[in-house]
Amino acid sequence: VTINTDAKSSIYVDEEYKGVGTWQGRLSEGTHFVEARKKSHENSSKNINLVLGKSETINIKAPKPIYGFLDVNSEPMSANIYLNGVKYGQTPNVISDLLIGDYELKLEIEGCPILKKNITIKKGETLYVNETLETGKSIKLKTNLPGDRAYVDGEYVGLMPVNINLTYGTHEVRVKRGEQTTSKTIEITTYGDSE
Repeated sequence: VTINTDAKSSIYVDEEYKGVGTWQGRLSEGTHFVEARKKSHENSSKNINLVLGKSETINIKAPKPIYGFLDVNSEPMSANIYLNGVKYGQTPNVISDLLIGDYELKLEIEGCPILKKNITIKKGETLYVNETLETGKSIKLKTNLPGDRAYVDGEYVGLMPVNINLTYGTHEVRVKRGEQTTSKTIEITTYGDSE
């Protein structure tokens, strides 16, 4: 007997695995249960009746995909959406015809740390995901003398020491003491000190 199905589907005969896509071999006379299986798909099957000494070619329909939906929103908007490493546009977005199963969802936008979470898509259901991405952190700027004037990215932020919220990334900090000015470039990251 020769059994053909979708190139990526597994072939089972009487619950015994035989191969992927196509299988050729000998089966005993009588009725057999033939099945094509594929992850996140409905199995496709048929009963066959074999006659002794007669060659048969059996074609099994490809398993039908089982879909769910994902509705993704983020603050800030326009974050790139990745599911198991594949890009699916930007937020906000409704992704339809998504095969059921487990995925790693990744949201990525410049100026924010990458957000990763595991999700499960279920048959015929919409999974709603609404995430707020971190855009920065609170830091304390200080010098060895209080009262120095502090500027960040050219804007006056107060007298030292000063607490300020800064977005992730690179910033230019300038300090004025009388007629003297000194500056330093700082990098705000998700790790490390906040002073």
